[in-house]
Amino acid sequence: MSMATFLMISRHTPQNCPLFNAETRKVYAAWLAKWQEMATKHGIKFVAACSVHSEHLTVGILEAPSLEAIQRYSMEPEIMAMNSVDTTELKLATSMDEGIKLLQQRAV
Repeated sequence: MSMATFLMISRHTPQNCPLFNAETRKVYAAWLAKWQEMATKHGIKFVAACSVHSEHLTVGILEAPSLEAIQRYSMEPEIMAMNSVDTTELKLATSMDEGIKLLQQRAV
């Protein structure tokens, strides 16, 4: 099955930072307890994720069979709760290898 690559960019306000906000920490804990199970259920693979704590920013790289799979994942209760404290953007991305192939095709 072909997998598409997505960037998931999430931010929260300093007031909602789970390092300092007990309610947000509970939301994150509920998500952390089930994130792998939910991702597997929807055929999603988390390739990598990085956080910039000083900017309250997290960037994840995901592979999924379709945008619809990510939409179904986003409907899980734990994800919906995360969306109450985070603002998330989802972007369809191209891997570096795919980008190089496109450039090489254009060079011909």
